[in-house]
Amino acid sequence: SAAPSPGSDRIRVAIVEDDPVLRNHLIETVGQVESFFIVGTAATLEGGVRLANANCQVLLLDLALPDGTGLDLIRQTRARGLTDLKIIVISVFGDVKNVVQAIEAGADGYLLKGGDSKETERAIRDVVAGGAPISPAVASHILARVRTNAPALSPPVRPADREGNGSSHRSCKRIFLQGSRCPPRHFPSYRRRPRQGDLPQALRQLAQPSGIRSHAKRLD
Repeated sequence: SAAPSPGSDRIRVAIVEDDPVLRNHLIETVGQVESFFIVGTAATLEGGVRLANANCQVLLLDLALPDGTGLDLIRQTRARGLTDLKIIVISVFGDVKNVVQAIEAGADGYLLKGGDSKETERAIRDVVAGGAPISPAVASHILARVRTNAPALSPPVRPADREGNGSSHRSCKRIFLQGSRCPPRHFPSYRRRPRQGDLPQALRQLAQPSGIRSHAKRLD
């Protein structure tokens, strides 16, 4: 369903959720914030495709839809060139595979269902400001998995690695896994221990086809 146009200073939000109870909860959550405006809601992939347009700033999206998946909608949206549309997945699936797939497809944030209204409000404001909101529970789960798969020891960064010859990427990946530091010239986003907002970039790096373990084998 669609709504009339909002004032120019309000954040325009669309909601795609097939469960009517959860959809109504999101409608209530977004609707009670004066600076937000709901441009429309949908319960299907087809309906979500219609909602995802230039009139929408933020899309709150469920992954499991009756006629497809949220991943399909994300990919279609990005393929249409709607790169300014911010997409926040809100799902019951908090495993690494689903999170990585959503972010690789083009999602800007990932929240677990069951969070409070304030978390959703903060996520919308954060993503519009250029952030990448991820539920703390998802972040903790991912970091635990990353640390489990990380190699026990990392060799020191050699001078050649600092010159950006390809090995710098691999070395910084391993350093990040251990919560250490990277050469700031090449990887400013890795200068500190990972924060919640750093995880989407970290996941993109970790989700390369060669995978964590194959990189570690080549470096050892």
